[in-house]
Amino acid sequence: MAKDQATQVQIQDRIDKITAWLTDGYTRAQILKFSAQHWDLSERQTDEYLRRSKDEIDEVNKSAAEHNLALITRRLWQIVRDNIKIRPGVARLALMDIARVRGLDRIDINVHLDRPLQELSDEELKAEVAKFNGQ
Repeated sequence: MAKDQATQVQIQDRIDKITAWLTDGYTRAQILKFSAQHWDLSERQTDEYLRRSKDEIDEVNKSAAEHNLALITRRLWQIVRDNIKIRPGVARLALMDIARVRGLDRIDINVHLDRPLQELSDEELKAEVAKFNGQ
């Protein structure tokens, strides 16, 4: 005899429950056992629910990470604005942090200097960039 098809509401409830279990640290084996005993699901169907649950978790994590990055960047820009005239060194460090959290610090420039690029003054940095650009 064929199994009754689950409704969309039941399916979403199962996915929500599996999502909660995953975030609580339950293993695939534990989830498979529960779904077979209580929902009469096959391993294949449970794996499909697991995949959908993981997709939901990934989406939430991605959104949270993007939100946190925006908050951090906003706070760093506030530090720049608050310090640009009175403490330019603090503002410069905040700008470097903005570049770092936004992934802009991963630019490779081959220059041969006797000290790190971060220790250059603005004028020295401009001169090195001009050399790099062939000006």
